[in-house]
Amino acid sequence: VRKQLTKLTKAIDEGTYQEPNKLTVGQWLDNWLITYCHNLKPLTQSSYKVVINKHLLPNIGGIKLQDLRPIHIQKFYNDLVDSGYSPKTVSNIGGVLGKALSDAFKEMLIPFNPCDHVTLPKKVRKEIKPLSDSEIPLFLEAIKS
Repeated sequence: VRKQLTKLTKAIDEGTYQEPNKLTVGQWLDNWLITYCHNLKPLTQSSYKVVINKHLLPNIGGIKLQDLRPIHIQKFYNDLVDSGYSPKTVSNIGGVLGKALSDAFKEMLIPFNPCDHVTLPKKVRKEIKPLSDSEIPLFLEAIKS
């Protein structure tokens, strides 16, 4: 009890104390869409909703916001890659999550943004294969019509 009291007192003194709450990641994302995304273009709002509903809510939406740790997010990213999603898609999903958690940090709902402590998969550039000398005339003929 003394250790816990010392820990809480230190957090209060340092301004890092977070009042316990039961807000889940999913509840925060729903609130975030309404509060922080209402001025975005409709297409951006729509794409955020798709990312949240298709990827974030089913995978990490049930975790308490204050309990979300980098390991949860890293495992989520790894699972997406293992499921066949491209690094670019995972990065886009991570961008939405990172922005939402950055705003949660600004609201002082979490002590840090766990997305700042994970590694996104490396983007792989596909090798560009130029047309061969024999393919160029065929290509030019094909695009005439």
